[in-house]
Amino acid sequence: MTRRLRAALFLAFLLAAFEGRARADGVPSRVALVRSSSGDRVLREATVRVRAELLAAGFEVVEVDRPPGDPRSEVEDAASQASTFATVAMSRAANGAFADVWISDHVTGKTVVRRLEVGEGPNATAVIAIRALELLRASLLEVAASGPPSEPRLSAPPDVLKWIAPALPSPATPPLLRGSTLGFGAMALHGLSAIGLAVGPTVSFSQGVGRWFARATLAGPLLGPELRAPVGTASIRQELAILAVGWASEPRPLSACLWIGAGGFDLHSEGSAATPYRGVSGDVASFLWTAGVGGLARIGPRVALTAEVAAVFLEPQPIVVIASSDAGRAGAPSIGASLGVLVGL
Repeated sequence: MTRRLRAALFLAFLLAAFEGRARADGVPSRVALVRSSSGDRVLREATVRVRAELLAAGFEVVEVDRPPGDPRSEVEDAASQASTFATVAMSRAANGAFADVWISDHVTGKTVVRRLEVGEGPNATAVIAIRALELLRASLLEVAASGPPSEPRLSAPPDVLKWIAPALPSPATPPLLRGSTLGFGAMALHGLSAIGLAVGPTVSFSQGVGRWFARATLAGPLLGPELRAPVGTASIRQELAILAVGWASEPRPLSACLWIGAGGFDLHSEGSAATPYRGVSGDVASFLWTAGVGGLARIGPRVALTAEVAAVFLEPQPIVVIASSDAGRAGAPSIGASLGVLVGL
């Protein structure tokens, strides 16, 4: 390798490093805009409009003269006159009814053309300019698309990726409530007739179809404060199982839901009493029906937080008796509130 060749390679390396540093420091990417030699007013105005739009997007626009030759060589040869990521050229047919927009995308190495029917109407300028920008953005979408692992990954400057981002399709969000989900949480159940507040864990399984879902929930043991009377106390444990059907909007990222359900309820009482009374324990099983509303906030593709409130009615209503007096009852009604996490399966 000669000394002159080594010096040239070293200089090329320095220039490449300088250009990469300049881009990292925020220097805008360049677009080459082929300057039309035509006296067509519409074409001139469209060129001015495209230039303004590209400048507004934060790019540097380099205008180059139209070289002789066919349109394809015009846009591809124009790239050699400036370090650009794309070249845009526009031309009009002799009768003015059509316009050709040529895009040479130097990132993906493609050249595309689109023929537009524009005529001489008042919107002809806007049609050409808007379609030219749309065609440039569409050509660059391949940069963001993930190809097979065997193919090299295309790259583009950050400002180019930012410009094409609005045209990218939104990532598909898995339908959280349209399949099987498992829920975990905690429930607080408050009996309005002296039973008081009881708290315990819950687990649920639901299956959704469209906006509708069916859900099975187990809650318990729900433990709360003792019921007290002058002659004794009673410790209360509550457990319930619910089958419900409901409707929910799709979380984007928030949603609301409502449901009705039925099931079984068990209240266990463990009593202690002062002489001459005797403490006893027992269970009361009841039919349960409930209705409620809730909200859901998606925090991941298959994970969401839930908050719900419901009214719980029981038949028969379990009654806790201390020394022949009613100390409290459940389900008249009881109010339940729960917080939890929902995980899609």
